[in-house]
Amino acid sequence: MGSIELTVIVDDMRTIRAQLNRGETKFQGTPDNLYLETIRIFENWLRLRRLSSRKELEVLGSYLYKVLFRGEVEDSFKRALVTATQDKEHLRVQLSFSGNAADLASLPWEYLYYPDTEYHRGFFLATRADLVLSRYMPLEEPQSITPIESSLRILLVISDPEDEHLEPVVAEPIIEAMEKLVETNAITFGRLEKPTIDNFIDKLEEFQPHVLHFFGHGRYDEERKEAEIALFDIDEIRGAWLTDRMFADCFTRARPVPRLVFLHLGESNTKNFKANFERLAPELIRTNIQAVVAMRYPIETKAATVFCRTFYGELAKGESVDVAVQMGRHKITTSDANTRVFGTPVLYMQTSDGLVQPKASIASKGARRGGGPIPPAKQEVEPTKTGPLVSSTETGSASIVKTTILAGKKTIDEIKNPSVDKLKMYQMLSKLRDQLLAKNTLEEMRGVLSNKYFEVDLEFQPVIYAMMRAVEDIIL
Repeated sequence: MGSIELTVIVDDMRTIRAQLNRGETKFQGTPDNLYLETIRIFENWLRLRRLSSRKELEVLGSYLYKVLFRGEVEDSFKRALVTATQDKEHLRVQLSFSGNAADLASLPWEYLYYPDTEYHRGFFLATRADLVLSRYMPLEEPQSITPIESSLRILLVISDPEDEHLEPVVAEPIIEAMEKLVETNAITFGRLEKPTIDNFIDKLEEFQPHVLHFFGHGRYDEERKEAEIALFDIDEIRGAWLTDRMFADCFTRARPVPRLVFLHLGESNTKNFKANFERLAPELIRTNIQAVVAMRYPIETKAATVFCRTFYGELAKGESVDVAVQMGRHKITTSDANTRVFGTPVLYMQTSDGLVQPKASIASKGARRGGGPIPPAKQEVEPTKTGPLVSSTETGSASIVKTTILAGKKTIDEIKNPSVDKLKMYQMLSKLRDQLLAKNTLEEMRGVLSNKYFEVDLEFQPVIYAMMRAVEDIIL
């Protein structure tokens, strides 16, 4: 399915522009103060979980629609919607707010509702399957991130410090549902509990995740007007509160940065209704992270499980981040038509192309937590029982790495419960695979390594290190 892009740019409280097919329309006029006051009342009810019916959400969404879509801007949206429907394409609606429109940017636009008319039924923009809604933050010098053809690497970070003022983080039911995706998708999971600043940065550099999924606590400091996020102190017991900028700085110290960060505020975080990760998301985008999903409100475990399972399933199939978020929102509403939480996930993007990995990369199944198998070659290479562990040759300008591994009789798929040492080997193999992919084609990589002939055990650790040294000497 192709797509049509409509970017709605809010310059200030008076000026709204719409860009569609390289053309631009503009509307100027001050929003009705009664609309804005009503929206803020509804938003407080949302945070306090006092909205209990779909009709109330439709009223909120209709007011949001009247603030944003007016005059020629509304005409552009309607034209784009008709064209997308007729051509059976996705309509991507990207909302962009300038610094002068900060008051409007803070509104819950994920509840936008296209009102009923005598000709059609209304709908929420965030849940319609053929429409994609996101917040767009273009940078002056955006970093172009090319998806890598490999299994989708997701690092799970659970930050639950001991603090009598904090409820426990409920992460395991959601993680269990996510990990079941490895049965049918090429996904590799890493995990970090009790994250301190130092071990968090180390884990980012070691695992090099495509996606960082953070389970934890957020809060808002009213006096300093700053959002904060909880990691662990150096003793790995007490909490250490980092400002949004301090947390974002962790990603400037670790390279490469993840393509996507998912900030997950659980349902137990209800004592302060301003405790959310929404303010942190723009800071992360400025570190050249391609996309950030942030929970605007606490989300129930059941709904979070449905959303995450759908979201990561779509990513693993090669869908873009905005489509995956939209499908997750849609799945929440189909499981509970009256739920209010479909507007909880807020998506920020710095580019219109939100691919984490291309569809062509879906080549293997059954990736394990801590490290995934290398995609099998079309023609499997039989193991050689004699010869050097590692050899290399040069042919013209292309570097060719040939490896011969005598690794026992078992295949990776037969190893059921990898030990900690074996998990480290898997991670080394994944790193080697990505180094090869950075310089060679997928087929060349497959000719170098076959996932069928490694029994990962301590005695083969020198072999893995030798392979990595050979790659560094030849192609780096």
